[in-house]
Formats: sequence, structure tokens, C-alpha cells
Amino acid sequence: APRSLTPRGPCTTPGQVPLALPASLPLAAQRPPVPLGPLPTPGTAIAKPSTSRGRAAARRAACESRWVAVLQSCGPASSLFEAISASENFSEHAARIIANFEPSTLEPYLSVAEELLCHAQFTCMGVRRLNAAGLADFLLACRHARRQDRQPPAGAQAALRAIRWLARYADCPALQALVYTPLMASFASRGGPRDRREAMPLPLSVVAAWEAYMCRPASSSSLAVKLFLGAALCCIHASLRFGDAQRVDVAALQLGTDALRASAWQTKTTRQGQPFALRLFGLTGRSVDTAWALHWLQAIAQASPAADADFLFPAVSLASGDSAPRFLAPLGYCQALRFCRWACALPWLPRSQAALLPLEAQSIT
Repeated sequence: APRSLTPRGPCTTPGQVPLALPASLPLAAQRPPVPLGPLPTPGTAIAKPSTSRGRAAARRAACESRWVAVLQSCGPASSLFEAISASENFSEHAARIIANFEPSTLEPYLSVAEELLCHAQFTCMGVRRLNAAGLADFLLACRHARRQDRQPPAGAQAALRAIRWLARYADCPALQALVYTPLMASFASRGGPRDRREAMPLPLSVVAAWEAYMCRPASSSSLAVKLFLGAALCCIHASLRFGDAQRVDVAALQLGTDALRASAWQTKTTRQGQPFALRLFGLTGRSVDTAWALHWLQAIAQASPAADADFLFPAVSLASGDSAPRFLAPLGYCQALRFCRWACALPWLPRSQAALLPLEAQSIT
């Protein structure tokens, strides 16, 4: 029987400082906001500032270490391991094999590979003795785990893709002979009609309300909220994904006469940088006082970002002795989604509808 699958852990990022919300927001005055905890009080320990590039490098280093461990667990079953195991630069040679893959791709693949190796070790004493029945049992366990929301989070289809990736790049002949059989191919077909999963765009009333909030004076608004809503409006008007916005150098924002321009140093589709631009006035702006982008730039200046800040959605906090939030670290996806749904819960948008809005709605609105 395959190894028992452990429950999925909380959706947090190591070292992430939560983005705190004020006690009340004028946009949702008639509906109490979801309590996310107060801002840290002066004297609270603050984590060191981090960057998106630093976190990406740390994730890649972790993936390389896991990949080396996977190859060592495969042992003689991997022709790649047999070829480079005697080298003093074994780790460097192994890292070159996965250099073209992003950590977001490697992490789920390596998770499935580690589970498969444990399954093979417990059932048939290694990958070389893994047969079609044992691999089919593992894929079936992945399908059941997906339905029960347990690890590995990948279903049978994603697990089969990961196993095929392992068989190819670890060069495991015995595994390659199994993953393309008709029995394994049956796990790759969905079967039956399915609805397309499409993100719903944000209502224009929400966008207009966010722009109006950005133009409010400091006495009736929150700087932390302005930092988030400004980045969200940037994604909306520039058609940026959340991940792309977290790869933009703050120092590279260029203000023009009627537009704000910048470039993402890496996106989902390119590694060479992607320039973008957006109009300063948005949907509701008619003058300099109502240009939401100018107020967002002013909020960023008040937050005093570091010179190497390379993200637009910050996890802000109150530093000891400071009276205003500052850029601290990139905001995690789960916290950004929570804040986005909280900010969408306007008096004319029921909370039940706001809970259905994904973070990807910003890039398609």
C-alpha cells in the first residue's frame, strides 16, 4: 500500500509578515471587514526586508537540493546518476539538468517524485522493481488524495506528468517503459464533459470605488490599503498577473505626462522582461487631483521602499519608532487573495459574491 498522505499545510510563506488591515474602511462601511489582526505595535520584532529575486533564488536552491536527493534515491535505476555519480561536481551537473525549469514547475514535480520513491521503496524495494500495478496504485492514490484535499495536491493527471518528467530527465529506462503504456495513459484522460474554469472579472463599480479611495486625503484613508489597492489597480489597467507584478522594480517606475511605464524583469511567458504602461487617470480621473496613479506613487514614496525592492504588492508592517508602513517583503498569494476579497466586499457587492472572485480577476478586468 502507498505511504499515507499527510494533510495539506497552511498556505503561508516562510518569513512572510501578514498584511494588516485597518479596523474599518470607508468602502465597506456598511459591512464589517474580515478581521485579519491588528498592525504590529511599536517594538514588535520585524523580519528583515526581502526581495522577489532573493526568494526566487532561495526556492531554486531548495529545488536543486531536492533534485540531487531524488537522483541519489533513484540510484542505479537512473542512468544519469550512474553517469555523474563519480564526479566531484555531481551537484552542479545535476543542477544543470533542471536549469531551464522554474521553481513553480519543479516544486510540484519533485513532491510527486519524492512520494513515488517512498511508495516504491515501501512496496517493491526500489524504482527498478516497480511494476505497472504498483505505479497504477500510486496514481489511483493520488486521485483519491486530490478529492480528499490531501498531499500530494496533484491529481492523477498532474502526477503522471511529473512521473514522465522524472523518467525523462533522471533517465530511468525502467520507469520510461511504464509511463507510456495504455494503462498509464488512461489516467491522463479526464473523461466526460467539463466546464471551463474561467476567472470572473471584477465589477467596474469596484474598480471605480478603489480609484476613488486612492484619491482620498490621508486623514480619511489608510496607507497600507492604498499600497495594496494601487498595485491591484496597476494590474487591472496594465493587464498584469499577480506574479508579474511581484517582479517589477519599484525604482523602474517611470512617470510620463499621461501614463506610468515600467517593465517586469520576468513574467509567466518571458524571462527577458515585459514592458507595460497604464493611464494615470483610470476610469474616474479627470484632473491631477483625481489621478489614482499619482496618489499611489505618493503612497509608495511615503512607505520608503528599499533601493532593491522588486515587487509592487508589499507585506507592510509598522517598524519600531515609525508612524507609517514601509515596504518589507513581497506579499504572498494567499494573503493577497484574502485582501482582494475583503476589499471587494462593498455595500453593493455581497460578501458571498466577493468570496468567489479570484486574484486572477485583476488581470482580465
